[in-house]
Amino acid sequence: RRVLFRSGGIAGVGLAYYLAAQGQTDIVVVEANELASGCTRWSLGGVRQQFSSPLEVELALRGRAFWRSFESDFDYPCPYYQDGYLLATGRPDVWDNLTKAAQVQCEVGATEVQLLAPDRIADVAPWLASHGLLGGRYTPLDGRFNPSDGLYGIAKAAKRLGVEIVEHASVTAI
Repeated sequence: RRVLFRSGGIAGVGLAYYLAAQGQTDIVVVEANELASGCTRWSLGGVRQQFSSPLEVELALRGRAFWRSFESDFDYPCPYYQDGYLLATGRPDVWDNLTKAAQVQCEVGATEVQLLAPDRIADVAPWLASHGLLGGRYTPLDGRFNPSDGLYGIAKAAKRLGVEIVEHASVTAI
């Protein structure tokens, strides 16, 4: 039975890869343009666990682990830049939400989350003036990657597993 995807982005190609890794055969990814020509191309590639629900934090922690080990797992260059992630505010309601979310993050396993007083924000973002800020929430292990590099690495691995990727072809009927 043939599995057909009409998406040459990281989600479609990633799904094709993981289905092939689980033993599914006869998978075809069809892209009207070229790989990474849509949302993946414009994605910033930010990796953070600064979310407020346990499920979101768990998924984000798994995503961070995935991107940190990508190069060795997929044997393809896609550096993970561990720059950290800072959210700062001068609004009391937002600060309250940031502190509550930090507690959720710690409970789920994102134990490196830091709540920073305004005078400590300059330690991680010296270019940011802290006047008027109530504080910030910082996660030093978070960072970024290049989504197009990730997509091409997953596509290469998918092809090794037998996934066919067709570019510059439109799906007109199934």
